[in-house]
Amino acid sequence: KIMLMPDMCAEFKDHPDNFFKVLEGVHESPALFRTGDGRIVVSPYCPGKGTATWWQESLARMDAKGIRICFVPLFQAWWNYADEFGPISDGYSDWGCAVNAEESSDARKHSPQKCHGLGKLWMSPVRPQDFRPKDYCAWESENSALFRNMWDTAISGGAEWVQLVTWNDYSEASEIAPSTGTQYSFYDLSAYYAVWFKTGQAPEIARDGLLYFYRSQALGLVSEKPQGKPFKLIGKPAEQIELLAFMKEPGTLEIEIGGRIYRQDFPAGLNSFNAPSALGRPVFRLVRAGHRAIETDAMPMDR
Repeated sequence: KIMLMPDMCAEFKDHPDNFFKVLEGVHESPALFRTGDGRIVVSPYCPGKGTATWWQESLARMDAKGIRICFVPLFQAWWNYADEFGPISDGYSDWGCAVNAEESSDARKHSPQKCHGLGKLWMSPVRPQDFRPKDYCAWESENSALFRNMWDTAISGGAEWVQLVTWNDYSEASEIAPSTGTQYSFYDLSAYYAVWFKTGQAPEIARDGLLYFYRSQALGLVSEKPQGKPFKLIGKPAEQIELLAFMKEPGTLEIEIGGRIYRQDFPAGLNSFNAPSALGRPVFRLVRAGHRAIETDAMPMDR
């Protein structure tokens, strides 16, 4: 099903009424995502660009035409709008953060519980990273940590819905779909966490698997273009190579880089192991009883 999410900062910024003209044209489509009582879910991005009064009048106008709406606005810092939009909202969502350290803040980690305390449903944001070469900036996601922690917030907080904040946006490197940059890593993790979210139980690990995450360029680089400028990293830098292992049984994880081997023993389950970044081609291993159960290498970091 398709959830309608009009972007009030883009195509409807100057003519917000145009969204409702679009809605009138498609409201009977069986493809639209609806609640159990048949209402069409509308989750506008940045609805704070308009007033709550304007939204209330617009929703009432649609209701008079027989177009019933479940209104779940998606804000940046949703708590700043909760009181104003409370009377007309069935739930809330947020664009979420892109720095892993911020995800642990009270405002972020406990958003599902706070939203439920207001009697509203919660659509939890989950994003892999935010990396924008076009703007010379990135946010420190700490490899897969941001993605995993945002899923944990959704699951532990009992969120009704999850939005993968991706839109397959290759200009911001937030894509979930397999790509040359992230390969299948976030795609595979999405499958694991989506099952956990839907069933309430972490999936049983039926076979071993290794995923790896690391920054492929050193910090402090300057673009080679004539207008080049230093690349800005938002958040405390975490220069780490991460090995994320799905382990059917206990074993030892190894990361070999720069002539050194880092290793640590882990129990069965999903385990994250980190080593300091260095130039060269990392090699990742799962070892049991002295035998290499899995070994794989990655692209050169000094490419």
